[in-house]
Amino acid sequence: MFAGGVENYLSEITRTLKPGGAVLITWFLLNDVSRRTAHKRFQFRHKVDGVARTTVSKNPEAAIAFDEDYIRGLYARVGLEISDVEYGQWGRPGSSRKSSNDLQDLVIARKLQG
Repeated sequence: MFAGGVENYLSEITRTLKPGGAVLITWFLLNDVSRRTAHKRFQFRHKVDGVARTTVSKNPEAAIAFDEDYIRGLYARVGLEISDVEYGQWGRPGSSRKSSNDLQDLVIARKLQG
């Protein structure tokens, strides 16, 4: 999903959640660690929308990774407060940090009260 779709998606999720309601969304998050250690299966080489990268330039929505700072800022703008991030192993191959998810990063957030 491109950045515009992601922004609309998060806005609609926030609109339909009750205050305090929770949402779990999976992402490929780009940060210092994942940029340095990403698994060779996921080489996000091609720029998309200025805030994301894709693995396949001819089919960019096949896999898109977003800058983590952009995603965190977007959550805040739409009224979602991130309560937990569990990073998947896609961007940390061989890491000693154990994760229950072996692929994408999990972001859990709650809709802010009023």
